[in-house]
Amino acid sequence: MKPTTSSEFLAFLVEYFASKKDHKSAQAIGSQGLGFSFQSAGIDSLAMMELIMAIEDHHDVNIPVSQLPEIRTAAELFGLVCRLCDVEPEYDGLAVV
Repeated sequence: MKPTTSSEFLAFLVEYFASKKDHKSAQAIGSQGLGFSFQSAGIDSLAMMELIMAIEDHHDVNIPVSQLPEIRTAAELFGLVCRLCDVEPEYDGLAVV
């Protein structure tokens, strides 16, 4: 499934973190939106790899490990997934905070 809008991508992230019992990150994504910082939220490299694998499964995309150091925010991750899926990112009115 290719990503369609930023709000759908954020909803996926919220659901993912809630399923991992990381309600603090799920709530932060809800309030910070695309500006959510993985590092500021304390997401370590193992947790980030698990998230990447879930995104790869959900969006049927392969995310090169070499791209991961560049990903700091939800907006950067959304943009990368869109590029890899060859779709234009649709931000549906959400501002990057």
